[in-house]
Amino acid sequence: MAKNSPTTTSQKRKPRLLWANPFCLLDTSSGASMTVRQMLHQLVKNGYEVQILGCTIFDNPKGMGRLEEQYPDFKKSLHQLIEVEDGALSHQLVVTARTIRNHLTAHEEGLWYSQYLYMLDNFKPDIVWFYGGQTLDLLIPDEARARGIPAAFYLANGNYKAVRWCRDIDLILTDSQSTADMYRTSQNAGFAATPVGKFIDPANFVAETHERKRLLFVNPSWQKGASVVVQLALALEKKRPDIQLEVVEARADWSAVLREATKRLGEERTSLSNVIVTPNTNDMRGPYSRARLLLAPSLWWESSGRVLAEAMLNGIPALITNRGGMPEMIGDAGLAFDFPEECYEEPYQHLLDEEQLHPLLDAVLDFYDDTVLYEKYVQRAWEVGKQRHHIEKATERLVNALTPLIKLKAGNKDFTLSQQKRHRQGLASIASKPKFKVDASLLTHSQNSNHSEKSTPLPTGDFDWQIEGKVIVLDSRAKLLKMGAAKSLTETGAFGIIAFDPASEVSDPKQYEGSETIQVFQHALLGDGNPATLHTCLDAGMSSTLEPLPQEELPEQHHQGAKVLTKLPINTVALDNIEGLPSIDWLILDELSDTATIPLCANVVVT
Repeated sequence: MAKNSPTTTSQKRKPRLLWANPFCLLDTSSGASMTVRQMLHQLVKNGYEVQILGCTIFDNPKGMGRLEEQYPDFKKSLHQLIEVEDGALSHQLVVTARTIRNHLTAHEEGLWYSQYLYMLDNFKPDIVWFYGGQTLDLLIPDEARARGIPAAFYLANGNYKAVRWCRDIDLILTDSQSTADMYRTSQNAGFAATPVGKFIDPANFVAETHERKRLLFVNPSWQKGASVVVQLALALEKKRPDIQLEVVEARADWSAVLREATKRLGEERTSLSNVIVTPNTNDMRGPYSRARLLLAPSLWWESSGRVLAEAMLNGIPALITNRGGMPEMIGDAGLAFDFPEECYEEPYQHLLDEEQLHPLLDAVLDFYDDTVLYEKYVQRAWEVGKQRHHIEKATERLVNALTPLIKLKAGNKDFTLSQQKRHRQGLASIASKPKFKVDASLLTHSQNSNHSEKSTPLPTGDFDWQIEGKVIVLDSRAKLLKMGAAKSLTETGAFGIIAFDPASEVSDPKQYEGSETIQVFQHALLGDGNPATLHTCLDAGMSSTLEPLPQEELPEQHHQGAKVLTKLPINTVALDNIEGLPSIDWLILDELSDTATIPLCANVVVT
């Protein structure tokens, strides 16, 4: 929201734009959110007045960093409207009980929608701009059209195959010519979109110096080609252990992908000696300063690939798949590979054979060993970045696309006339400022403690399940932490997790020190309270107090990993001797747990 919003209808006023969408544009786990946020910053620099309405909805909780910097306890403002400063922008956000879009309640949609109507009638924008194709999103251009306000849409993926979502949209903006062409020629779509490119702020994404050492892979999801990268990392671990890979997490967790992919390859791994994992970050200059090559083997339709534009601006060549707008992003500053068609089918977990992986492996080695070749591609990358991805050129394309709609000056009109003309009963209304009320049915016991009156969750049908306090989880081998599921559970406020890590497999356990929701006990496990012996195996994930079966009784893929390196004494803890633990609701055991030594209670759920 630009400060000091004008209400005058003067022809000399600034053009006004309202971005309205339930997602939060401060989300660093969403490439679309980051792109649109930068586009709005550029529009403000070019004389626009911008207001933003969203919710606390994120692609992944890892992307909440910018919001939590200003509102570390934003969840305490449940169902209220908060305002987050963002340089020249200000974000008005409806605080929701959950951060996942599909969990948005009818009450929360109603709060957001009421505020949207209020902003339409009081800010009186010349353009409403948004993205999203769910039911609530359809009302955004519908309400704008009822007032005679043109609507624009940002489209950066290949999933919009129906036609209802764009019925009331005047301008569709996309990030690549390839995506525009794909939709224009589609039998199910057939609409025209205007490509404007990517919007990258050099201050946050272009490094000052470059070590040019590591292979860089961002957002290790199956769709982004994580299965390919796992296989490449395994091959390099054997052939060229001097080459390190840096994996930057965004929405996806590398550890979960690695375990699944290596399990399907025959030997489950929890880590690789040549891979360094970097958590989601607001500042990508660090990873780019260390990168020699960018890996982007996306397997789904990639509209463009934001990281490709960022790599080009850093002079980093890229190895990509020949999908969507990716070749358009890098030009001649990298190599594009074609994989078997099975790789491009959901759930994108097809594994390559050695022959199919070989060209990608050879390309990596060439870019590390042939200095002349590498420098040639570096210079190409700098040039592509300057010619195709410079932010001023992208801004010029965006302003030119919006100008015909801005010239209509829809915000100067009397909206009641437009509404009466479209309304079947000839009626119109001006929205009043909405009242933000908490939906008491969503309050948990912990949230109720912050209010003077406690509310009881409403029953569902003829079944009323009420839980006082938190669900206490006892995780015998830290499965939830290693899978990356612990954080999302505890963020609901409904779970407390106690995890045992006998083989020290949890990365960075110090991050949980002092946590009120997650406790980790290393080199200890559940049992009868007596000392035990830990058989430490070559594969840490197979270490257990249970002695491994003889090799002839094990599957061949486990022969190597089940080899016992050493036997160590380890303490066991009895369930009824854990101090400060009044009860347990969920006990997680696995095939390596010695259940014979763990006394179980009848009211505990065991998985």
